[in-house]
Amino acid sequence: MHSTAKFDYSRRTRILNVVVTALYFLILALVLYELDRQHYTGEKEALIREHFREIFNLPDTLADYAGDVLFAPTPAIRKLAAERLRKAMQEIVAGPTSIFSFELQDANRQVVDDLRVIDREKPKRLQTWRNSLFLRKFERITDLGVRRERGTAGSGRLVARYTTPANYPPIEELTRRYWMIAAALVAVWIVGYYFLYRYILRPMHNVTVHLQGAHQARPRLIAKAAAGLEAAYNEMALRALIQELDETMSELLRRTEKPVADSAVLRNGLELLATSFDTKSLAMAELSQHGEKLLIMRVLRHPPTASENTGDEAEAAHFVELAETLLRDKTQVSSFVTHGEGKFQFAANVGSSCVVIEGELEQPARDSETRLEGLRLGCEAMARGLLAFSALEQSISEQRRQANISLARCIAHDLTNVLASVRLNTMTARDILQREPHELDAQQWQLLREGITAISDTMRLMQDIVDLYGSFGSLRRPEYKRWSIDAIVGELLTKFERTTSLGVTFERDFDAASPQPVIERRLLMLALFNILTNAMDAFRSRKGRFEHPPRVVVRTRYDAAHETFRIEVEDNGPGIRDANGRLLGQGEIEQIFHHGYSTKSDFSEGFGLFWVRTIIENFHGGHVAAENLPTGGARFILEVRSMEEREARVAKPAPQGT
Repeated sequence: MHSTAKFDYSRRTRILNVVVTALYFLILALVLYELDRQHYTGEKEALIREHFREIFNLPDTLADYAGDVLFAPTPAIRKLAAERLRKAMQEIVAGPTSIFSFELQDANRQVVDDLRVIDREKPKRLQTWRNSLFLRKFERITDLGVRRERGTAGSGRLVARYTTPANYPPIEELTRRYWMIAAALVAVWIVGYYFLYRYILRPMHNVTVHLQGAHQARPRLIAKAAAGLEAAYNEMALRALIQELDETMSELLRRTEKPVADSAVLRNGLELLATSFDTKSLAMAELSQHGEKLLIMRVLRHPPTASENTGDEAEAAHFVELAETLLRDKTQVSSFVTHGEGKFQFAANVGSSCVVIEGELEQPARDSETRLEGLRLGCEAMARGLLAFSALEQSISEQRRQANISLARCIAHDLTNVLASVRLNTMTARDILQREPHELDAQQWQLLREGITAISDTMRLMQDIVDLYGSFGSLRRPEYKRWSIDAIVGELLTKFERTTSLGVTFERDFDAASPQPVIERRLLMLALFNILTNAMDAFRSRKGRFEHPPRVVVRTRYDAAHETFRIEVEDNGPGIRDANGRLLGQGEIEQIFHHGYSTKSDFSEGFGLFWVRTIIENFHGGHVAAENLPTGGARFILEVRSMEEREARVAKPAPQGT
């Protein structure tokens, strides 16, 4: 289908060029025809009529002979006169004059006594390039008259036909002048066609063919673009090639798990440069900065060679010297230089390293200026890609560092709250143990037992907290299994109840008929743990000033119509507020799940709720939301779906009654 379309476009442009060319020269032919017919022929005819007697020099006896024939008294005299007239006409027609036909006509324009003499080849012999232009059919008629007697006028006439006289200087001079005019017209026409073809017809054909080719492969530049249309196409093609190169280099940004950008991407970029701009050779080197020295990281070539390595000292020294030469000015971002018509060198700073590209054109004489400009833009595009990759690596490293810091602070924050309960129970146990055993009554022994049990439960919770934060490893390798939502929520609430020192009441409102979904238990517990710790932080911000006893209600529901599992965490705390204590509106609440957003002044990284959204939406295909309650407090809603498609090995529950 593509080849047919390409053939059609190429054929149509050729046909159009042929038609335009034919019309153009047809107009020239019409102009020359009108020049001959209207101007040259008219002037020549007027010149002949003006000098008719001088040119033809006909004898006066012709009119007498014609009159004798027409008015002879007897047939014998008529016959004799006819013979004399015929002989005279034959001599003139056969002579050097341009008259090629004679005939005697009566009053009815009929030939008298077959008195007609004609030489049909004489016009062809006499009309040459010296006395004619393009039209060689110049024929005119003249009435030579007859002898008039006794009122017999109009009874007949002697008619002569003539063509262009030969060897008559005024006519030859006139012809030469018009030949010069015709030659000037033709020259102007040809020059006009040259510009028409060079700047319109050929560019239109070239651009059409190249545009058609761009549908099947990457666009090619037009060599030696002479017209504005070709230059505009080359500019468009350059932009398309650079955009393709930018897209090729953007692959680096999707390979960030590797410590070094994939060489295959850079090879693709070099191949695109080489094939698009016809280079004989192309080499790229990446150099890293180590103190005051530049060291080769890798060298890539197109076409690939067996010598591609970083251990060639001579090659390494060459690229280091080239980088130092081109980037001598430390503030210079990039440099592109050419040597002669075919060789070029490029260097650019890329973060803490630099890249060097050098090469040579295959055919330097073929529009090297445009190709070198394309290579300059292409080299800059490759440098931009490497710079973006370097910046992304640094950004990812910084984000990971900040995430690790935030994770450590969150762990420290949560463990600190738990340790506060341990400290209280430990102090109680220490005070009791400082007494002698016989001094302890039953109530004190009971307090000691409860304190030790609380310490034991708190230690288990601390281990659970560490395990929960260890669930971040599941982000790389999640493990989906079928679990009971109620069991997971109940287990986590039980651990909170044992350790909280705020006197919070936890109420359960579970959907007993809810089926068991396929979920990632560790990640879901981590998300729910973050929601509960946020609720505890909200109660803690009141510093014991509660209008009502602190309470947390956790509900689970199953929506069979939408196949979603819903977990609601509702508290009667101060609601969702900013760091200054202002109650947030619903539009502002939507922002708390975004990366980096925080309502706290001491823990401002804003990772906790962002992790909650990531776990719910990315790993469970669900949705997370929050709202302030009209009666006070806040509600967080987690909706998840069963993820059978994530773990095909998880069997669906058997129908009841089987």
